[in-house]
Amino acid sequence: MALSSGKSAAADRFSAAVAQADLFAQAADSVDAIPWRFSFEPFVYLPFGANGDVTVRGITAPINAGIGDIFSSIVNDLNFAAFGRVEAWKGPWGIFFNGAYVNLGTGRSANIPVPPALQQAGLPPQVSIAAAAGASFVQLDLGGAYRFGDGNLPGALRTADTEFDLGPFIFDAMAGVRLYSFNNKLVLTSDLGNRFEFGQSQTVLEPMIGGRARWNLSDNLAVLVGTSLSGFSLGDLTFSAAGYAGIDWLFSGNTSLLASYGFTYVDYSSGNSGLNLFTHGPNIGVKFRF
Repeated sequence: MALSSGKSAAADRFSAAVAQADLFAQAADSVDAIPWRFSFEPFVYLPFGANGDVTVRGITAPINAGIGDIFSSIVNDLNFAAFGRVEAWKGPWGIFFNGAYVNLGTGRSANIPVPPALQQAGLPPQVSIAAAAGASFVQLDLGGAYRFGDGNLPGALRTADTEFDLGPFIFDAMAGVRLYSFNNKLVLTSDLGNRFEFGQSQTVLEPMIGGRARWNLSDNLAVLVGTSLSGFSLGDLTFSAAGYAGIDWLFSGNTSLLASYGFTYVDYSSGNSGLNLFTHGPNIGVKFRF
């Protein structure tokens, strides 16, 4: 009787082990069944406004450019910004790389009276001083993401061709690092022929967090909202933020057109150099999925 009970217990343990192994195998097969999904998004960002100041070697100059100034700069100085984003997803887990280049500049002049004593030495009654301030920076983001959705999301992740097939609402939580490379320049010239040029460059690496929400309104139209933050008063980069809101229109196969309105804010200082800049304007891009 005892021998029979022992055999039964051993058989039960063996059956439980086999069942557990089957569950692990099914889980592994389930993970393997989820394909990798990749996307590439080139963007163009046209700033409609830029406000702030740039400091180079302790000298601060304002940057206050409206939409007319920006369009003029595009024609004359090719000041603009370009963006690109690459993502790779396997199930709810994702990896992203985001790159951006922004080049902005503005100038203004002022007439400075010359003292009478210097006028007697041959100088004109006033001297015109022109100041041109420019700031360019490269932003690179690298990090991971996790995707949230409704109860049907796990199954949809195995069969969906695009994000439009993942349910009415999804949210991506993101975290990683952000690298900024700044190049500030200040040029002073006078009508007397004098020219003084100051420039400084700096590269900083900061932690970054962000999020992106998506509402699929139909099979080919969605609303997008996203934001990211970095710096948090750590190191040289005091704070930076970016955000956007727009639409995603799937117009052909797995390719869609994205149009949004966004902003960027950077508050950076290091020694006698710094940049405080807020820009805003439309983003237009195309998203390729494969």
